[in-house]
Amino acid sequence: ASGDVQLLLTVSDWSQLYSGMVYPPAFGTPNAVNALLKERFAISLTVTALAAILGFFQLALAAILKNRRSLLSGLICVAFAVSASTPALHQLTATGIVPWYSIEIFCRHAIYVLSLILVLDLCGRQHRAIKAASYAAALFPFLALAVSLLAPQLSYRQMLLFSHTAGAYKVLCSLWLLGTAFFSKTDQEPDRTILLAGICIFASSLVADRLYPSFEPIRFGWFSEIAGFLFALLLSFLLLRDSARFYKRQFI
Repeated sequence: ASGDVQLLLTVSDWSQLYSGMVYPPAFGTPNAVNALLKERFAISLTVTALAAILGFFQLALAAILKNRRSLLSGLICVAFAVSASTPALHQLTATGIVPWYSIEIFCRHAIYVLSLILVLDLCGRQHRAIKAASYAAALFPFLALAVSLLAPQLSYRQMLLFSHTAGAYKVLCSLWLLGTAFFSKTDQEPDRTILLAGICIFASSLVADRLYPSFEPIRFGWFSEIAGFLFALLLSFLLLRDSARFYKRQFI
């Protein structure tokens, strides 16, 4: 345990999605490293299960009540659950990079699009150009899915171009969401105010992701994962309150 130790790690990256070694190695006693892995697994499994339960519950309510907002929030919860499930899946079974990481990438970008469309629903009428741009953004998750599946056949420059495009996409989404949160009139609608505050938190996490691209979480998730989980909980809370009001009006 004294002196200098030099480690030479030989890894490969045939998928071109992640480096051959996705996470940096953890050094410490076996008990400490094992406890860290178990803690990360417990957090990931709990977050994934809770988001999935909330998502399916909201989708069921959307089918019963024919509520567009419930549908969007349910899809956000389900997409978040899939994107955050990777650490738990790695502990439960051996998963390949394809198609699991491709699905994760698709769901991660789908959360941004669903948030944009949800904002359109909250703010009511919007300019046609803004609405068209928001729905056009829905094509990007499918582009990300296609690129991730075709990554082994793509060149380094093509993958680098997609990486820069994805970064610009996150910046544009964060600016769009933040601008909507700050410039929308919400004084007469407390529920909408709370939702836009959650959107502001989520958009700020996208900005933090661009400001600190080298950040690597140890126990918890990345900025967008933490903010996305809080956003999903906020949506679920408001949905349950709206459902309670609906049933209350039915019984009165």
